[in-house]
Amino acid sequence: MSENVKHAKKRDEVVSLPELPPEWKTCTGDPEIDRVANLPHIALATILDARRNKYSLCQIAQLQKLFEKECIEAKGFFGGTGRKTIELPPSERIDFVKSETAWVDTVSEWFRQNWSGPINLNDWKGLHDQLISLIEVHDVMWSISIETIKQKAKLVLKEVLRQPAETEQTNAKSTFLVSFLGILAFILWVHLLPITWIKDHPHGLGLQGSIIFLIPCLVVGYFKPKYRKWCWGGAALSLVVLILSLI
Repeated sequence: MSENVKHAKKRDEVVSLPELPPEWKTCTGDPEIDRVANLPHIALATILDARRNKYSLCQIAQLQKLFEKECIEAKGFFGGTGRKTIELPPSERIDFVKSETAWVDTVSEWFRQNWSGPINLNDWKGLHDQLISLIEVHDVMWSISIETIKQKAKLVLKEVLRQPAETEQTNAKSTFLVSFLGILAFILWVHLLPITWIKDHPHGLGLQGSIIFLIPCLVVGYFKPKYRKWCWGGAALSLVVLILSLI
């Protein structure tokens, strides 16, 4: 099976919401509370998983529907079907339902807004701050420690912020290695093989220097998109010098 066919098949596969790693998951023993407390984590994990696996638009639509279902079930805990709402007086129950279901809508909105571009982790942390405020107002509804919510949020943010740094370090090493091997291969090609024209050319040193400068410009531009304009601009300048040297 060709790579294109495999890729197309993968993009047509049915997807599901990712399983949260243990360090991300809040476990209280109450499935209803766990579903609500883990909602921001599921939202973030789903977006990261979709980006990592390069899901198609069809697969992203599947994930959005699945997360919408999670939000509806979370609202069930707040909206009167949860078994603890009976403990609140009727007037407080109305306020509880309004404020808490509004929080679920906020999580859902954050989920919809972060499918492209930089992930807004400040707003994601704000979701936890809002949840903590809701727990403080209606603590009778929650069998969960506020400190647990805070600690889980810190662990998740630390891991998510570490991943781009590790990727950046890996890209830097790859950039250096490919550039070094490219320059080394060119030098060996010139000096070990019977290629005399470039060494005997009146501007031979200029030609070699231009090519040696060209190689890292192309490599860095490929691995570092944010520097691509400058690197490939330098590569274009090097080509101009190279062509002028040949004339």
